[in-house]
Amino acid sequence: MIKPIRRLLTWGHYRVRGNRTLDYLREIERSQWLPREQVLALQLAKLKRLLVHCGNRIPHYKETFAKTGFDPAGVHSIDDLRRLPVLDREEIPVQAARMVDPETPAAARVANATGGSGGNPVRFYQDRAFQQMKMANIYRNFRWCGWDIGERQAFLWGADVDSYEHKGIAGALRDWLYNVEFANAFGIDQGALDDLLDRIAARSPRLLVGYSSSLHELEERARQRGRTFPVGAVVSSAEVLTPDLRRRLGETFAAPVFDRYGAREVSTIAFECPSHEGLHTIDEANLVEIEPGSDGNLLVTNLNNFTMPLVRYRLGDRAAAMNGTCPCGRGLGRIQPVKGRIGDYLVSPSGRKVHSEFFTHLFYNSQGVRQFEVVQVSAADLVVRIVKAPGYSLEFETDFTRVVREHADAAFRLRFEYHEELKRSASGKHRFVRREIAE
Repeated sequence: MIKPIRRLLTWGHYRVRGNRTLDYLREIERSQWLPREQVLALQLAKLKRLLVHCGNRIPHYKETFAKTGFDPAGVHSIDDLRRLPVLDREEIPVQAARMVDPETPAAARVANATGGSGGNPVRFYQDRAFQQMKMANIYRNFRWCGWDIGERQAFLWGADVDSYEHKGIAGALRDWLYNVEFANAFGIDQGALDDLLDRIAARSPRLLVGYSSSLHELEERARQRGRTFPVGAVVSSAEVLTPDLRRRLGETFAAPVFDRYGAREVSTIAFECPSHEGLHTIDEANLVEIEPGSDGNLLVTNLNNFTMPLVRYRLGDRAAAMNGTCPCGRGLGRIQPVKGRIGDYLVSPSGRKVHSEFFTHLFYNSQGVRQFEVVQVSAADLVVRIVKAPGYSLEFETDFTRVVREHADAAFRLRFEYHEELKRSASGKHRFVRREIAE
């Protein structure tokens, strides 16, 4: 089907559902070209609106503003935000009920969760406007790579436990409508890699998107098959994109490679443009700060989620701001690539590689888990360490074990341990899914 017809179908599908994603896309396609000063003015106006909302309707922020003497209506610059305390991941489970707008109907709240890079499950709410603006930004970023609505995309992403929108008849219809090829990134084996490579060869997607480590596995398999598999562009996300991996992906897929940095709590934070000189911050959606005196700790304030605002949220990642104007001419800010985030595979007893985020996703929406880590101590043995929070049930062990055996490897043996606290490294983070097998 030719691209214009697919674009028309996509547009119609959004309109029928009353979804404003494409309206937002048109807005940010214009705003990205504004001079830097105008982008910052737009960002400040959105920040002030969010903070006034927080002061009027969010109990947690009402109390915080009162304690600090902070007047959101009196905000005149982004620097004023530094008068507010930093929000750590650990605070969200404690303050969650008081961070949600009580006037937002329950039906309008979109529940979401992340395992957290430090093994701390974080559950939160977003609203539908946030979701639609998120998709608009994703579409804009993909357009930077040369893709456009209606063109084929291939995703090496998600898992059975987290990607239900791609399953069944409804999932197949949705993937057909949006011209998507989808492959499970969390239970990679040679057959799955070959299947995706065959689909890439047959259908020539304009865009290939995946976790860095998953793309690495796909690229290695492509080299083993002794040929290139050209695509329009490659987008690496969720983990560190090393220079060597960037080079190999570019060679094997005969395409430019783009880096993406984001977090489920706030969606895309920064994305690489065709100039490949740092990553542009998505300033219409997120205000990114480098925490003073912190050696590069990133703080993010999402400007679009009014249901459960996250103000000065410390993600636990480090980066450095970049000065000067990007050669592309966009007025968006820039940061250097984020360092230190990398996913690991566990190798199952049958030799299957299971992505670390497979286990992270098992903790999404898990009530009563404050911290966790999954450690492979032998070829077949996994130790699951948990710090309990109120509401924990031993049924979690049963459900966790069942999903691991059904979707990872039935030969895994699991042992659950409960701790008062899990040790962290000097940096404050730890690899929450890892192998500790004596060689």
